Amino acid sequence: MSESSICANCAAHTGPAQAHAGFPPAALETEDLLWPQGEEILEEVDDAETVLWPIPGINRCSFREQQPGRDGVGPYHINTHIAFFRPPAGFDLNTACDRLFRRFPAVFSPGNLARAEFSNCRFNGKRTVKFTLNEFVGNLRDDWVAMDKKRYNFVATTLERQWYELLEAAAHSGSVVGAPGIGTLFGRIAVDINRRHFLAGRRSWTLGRLPNGLYFVETAAFERYSHQAFMAMEGPAGMRSKILEIWTNLLRNYVHSVGGHLDAYLPAGYRHHRGVCHRESQSSNPRALRGGWFARVLRRHPGL
Repeated sequence: MSESSICANCAAHTGPAQAHAGFPPAALETEDLLWPQGEEILEEVDDAETVLWPIPGINRCSFREQQPGRDGVGPYHINTHIAFFRPPAGFDLNTACDRLFRRFPAVFSPGNLARAEFSNCRFNGKRTVKFTLNEFVGNLRDDWVAMDKKRYNFVATTLERQWYELLEAAAHSGSVVGAPGIGTLFGRIAVDINRRHFLAGRRSWTLGRLPNGLYFVETAAFERYSHQAFMAMEGPAGMRSKILEIWTNLLRNYVHSVGGHLDAYLPAGYRHHRGVCHRESQSSNPRALRGGWFARVLRRHPGL
């Protein structure tokens, strides 16, 4: 089997796509894929209030986008996770991506290593999501993204918070109880790192259907670590293995939430983890990563 003719239904297409690179068996390599025909459904959210906390002049809904080239360190990393499944009768692919977007925290969080929640904050008009690892109690560490909803896919951009939470403000000013000397240098450095999403880059989600009736839900990313401190945790903290678990859980949760059943199909070059296929690579040259097998992923995820 070879990657030969799958394509994202979450792209701005209005009719059947020409067969090209993808996953189906060889017998399906020349067949067209089926695309949804539906109107875009967007959910509006009330504008967030401007809250100054606790640093005067800093909007608590103020963010800065983290770009891999400008804000990242270390090698560039690409990865994709894809679950093939058979949905129940009546499954509507036309609105599936929109429903996943609307229900993202509810699908992401159950049984996962982290929890997600929608925020009232907007970044450049886009809805934001806050992620909190379960092992960090008391909201001592969070990661933020802005989600851009398209017709048949949505893309998350990693963000850096531009405000300080209460304990961060104390560390930044040196007023942490029992640590009077932590302030001006160490505290500020630690706090500035903590405000960043640990990755700089983008992640995309899409759904689609193969000609043989098999459906898929996929998430792919193009990213780097956002600071040397996070890159140093890759080995001791098992950061990459946690990323694998987090997105495996999301895809399994999604298939379960729609009443579907995972299929054991495994494309060439991919590996299975708990019923979900995944593939990854890294390089110091970002242009090199955009060719080869990832070029086919990018066709399904044009927002990356």
